[in-house]
Amino acid sequence: MVHIKNKHKCTMQGLQKWFEMKFEKLGWMALAKAHGHDLLVRSYLQSIDHLSDCISYKIKTVQDPDRKEDLNIMCDHVDTLCKAADKLLKSDIRECTTHKKHHEVREHDVTFHGLHMWQKKMFERLGWMVLAKNEGNSLKIKAYRESICRLKHSLMNKMNDVEEKDREDDLKILYDDVCILCSVADKVLGKWEGSGKMSSSTAATTSNPTMKKSQKKIKKMSKRTKKTRSDSGSVFGGLF
Repeated sequence: MVHIKNKHKCTMQGLQKWFEMKFEKLGWMALAKAHGHDLLVRSYLQSIDHLSDCISYKIKTVQDPDRKEDLNIMCDHVDTLCKAADKLLKSDIRECTTHKKHHEVREHDVTFHGLHMWQKKMFERLGWMVLAKNEGNSLKIKAYRESICRLKHSLMNKMNDVEEKDREDDLKILYDDVCILCSVADKVLGKWEGSGKMSSSTAATTSNPTMKKSQKKIKKMSKRTKKTRSDSGSVFGGLF
């Protein structure tokens, strides 16, 4: 039986929501790819193609010139996302196993809820950063990359302070996922200049006993959190 796409059933509001969701899911799809959820990734790529078809169909049927222009812009943006997603999600994305360099960042005292929301925002913005790169908005990309770096540092600080086992496991999972996000951001946005440099103050930070204590905690929790992840389900499983 041949599957027929219901292009005519897409409302303007539905297309807009669908459009936004595809951009916000790119980061999460990279994480899904890293954890072996290939079916989710294939479904996402097919959904982008379907969205592009629906927008193209809508362009042919609408009469209002302003609305038609908006749809043409959306179609161009979806094409940009499609190319970036296809390149990224067909490349090799692996789970983070080593934590090498740490950059000079301001310390942030963040609540657990704040860290979760921060991580969620960083993943949801990756798709939009692809569009920013296509438009040459290097300042926005730089701010995004620095925010990821600050998030990693804040997670490291929180891991050093927390004592409760469950909280430690949660933080380790968050940290590893953000490491994956750093890696895929390099793939779609280009190598970040800050990723290969360490200032003298940064080098001092990495040799700091407190930082070393955090790194030891990460290694100690690695094996334990792998079991936690498999027992409790994917951290991103409820987002699709």
